[in-house]
Amino acid sequence: MRKPIVLLAALLTMSALLAQPASAVAKSIKFPCKTAGVAQLDPILVPDGGPSAHEHIFTGNLGVPQGVHDYDEAITQGTNCNFAGDTAAYWVPTLRTASGTLVPLKFVVYYDRMTSQRITAFPPDFGMIWGSVRGQFNSKQRSFYGWNCDNTEPLQRDFSAVDCRGMPSNNVVTFRAFSPYCWDGVNPGVRNYGDHVFYPTNYPTNELCPAGATVLPRLRVNANFQTQYCPTSVFSSDEG
Repeated sequence: MRKPIVLLAALLTMSALLAQPASAVAKSIKFPCKTAGVAQLDPILVPDGGPSAHEHIFTGNLGVPQGVHDYDEAITQGTNCNFAGDTAAYWVPTLRTASGTLVPLKFVVYYDRMTSQRITAFPPDFGMIWGSVRGQFNSKQRSFYGWNCDNTEPLQRDFSAVDCRGMPSNNVVTFRAFSPYCWDGVNPGVRNYGDHVFYPTNYPTNELCPAGATVLPRLRVNANFQTQYCPTSVFSSDEG
């Protein structure tokens, strides 16, 4: 049985553009990112730089896929995202065809203001894991995670159900993941990198974080796999 894809983000240092009164900034910041490398690394679950259970494809920070795992060193390595203020690293399991060919990937990253509540910038060396690994799904667009060809379509749980053939060439099999953004305000990341951040109660209908929570920007990452149909392809996370 196919394991769920896991979207991971190690947020090294983030722009504070959204950490201002709601009237002062746009609702979202959007920027594309190129692939930074492929490696069997996971700086969140294996923070000492040892090999991870499976390989990942990285974007953003240029040092992380080369094995740089020290925060102070990583933030000096630059980024291949089209926004120099973001030195975060983002990664997902690799997707390969039945013959073993890597399916190319393009990322688009958004920082969203979800509420009129005051937004706090991500602290240094903040990390979290989100996506299907959290076990929360809703087919509503822009909710938890899912697959489709176009962001106007309902989200699907599994990429094998997505067929973009016959659509314009820029419509590809895309994994969309929307991070939790209510933070306990204490832990920049715990071992499972999940308990310290959470979605509002009754999200996505309700977008307000509860009283006492620190409100972060919501990270929205589109992982655009450069294929229009790939039902027999395999994620590295399916294999280990």
